[in-house]
Amino acid sequence: MGAPSLFGGLGLAASEVQCLKDYTHSVLNPFDTNLNPCLPTYPALPSQRACYFQRGNAVIGTTPLIGFVAVAPNAAAIGSGTPNVMVTSSGFLGSAIAMTGTGILGFSVNSPFNTGNFSTADLEQRVVSAGLRIAYTGATINMSGEVVGLQQPHNHSLETETFNSLLGFDKGVSQPVDRAWTSLLYVPLNPTDLGYSPDGYVYPIMAFMFSGQAGTTFKYEFIEHVELIGQSARGKLPASAADSMVKTIISRISQYAPDALQSIANIYTQANMYNKPLSAVLQLLSRTANSIPKRPTIYMT
Repeated sequence: MGAPSLFGGLGLAASEVQCLKDYTHSVLNPFDTNLNPCLPTYPALPSQRACYFQRGNAVIGTTPLIGFVAVAPNAAAIGSGTPNVMVTSSGFLGSAIAMTGTGILGFSVNSPFNTGNFSTADLEQRVVSAGLRIAYTGATINMSGEVVGLQQPHNHSLETETFNSLLGFDKGVSQPVDRAWTSLLYVPLNPTDLGYSPDGYVYPIMAFMFSGQAGTTFKYEFIEHVELIGQSARGKLPASAADSMVKTIISRISQYAPDALQSIANIYTQANMYNKPLSAVLQLLSRTANSIPKRPTIYMT
């Protein structure tokens, strides 16, 4: 008798097992760029897999000593010509998240496609997983303030949200400024998030805001894994469908606030649970929020 399947007892084919395993891993650790995960949902269309990223620095402005990094994951595959990462520079004078304005810089992920590829319905994309993380990089003597992060609970736009308004969301994360990474992991929140689209959300739905001394810097990293279909999508790979398991996983991870989900992800990574049965992962995802350490060692790399 062969070794038991990691997803034994579910009646899944080997390809479905691999797709589901990679998907679970990428949701909990999107910063691992070694996989080409797919979203195992019906219909299982052959798709191109891609990992896009954008890295850089954000700076706290002079008044009112606030900065931010905001991203639009569902629009990220659109690439050049459509900024989907907005960050503040030292010239930022505002107090709210915005896509344009004085002291706000817009960047696009390193996609080979442009807006035209999508606007002509030649391509459609969907987000498999994504993560945004920031860390303080300024002088130790100047390290102060607070970091607040959020994925908008209904994937509505975070434009016009302020530092204080982000604190009012029950599923936000609030932590002192730190040199360790503080992370947000993307969670599908609507049925449409699981489908392909030529445009997706074209406004920021995930963001960090941070306070501190003027001119201090934070490094950030936005990573996302996407699938693409359409005439211009090349190197398509076979896809799989395991809808009931995907729904179970999404239902469980969507119950956690960002700091608790980050802790779950750290435990998953530390214990090398990629190679363990799904039952162990589901048991981890069943832990109550008050049983999870809030500031664990950061194991993600």
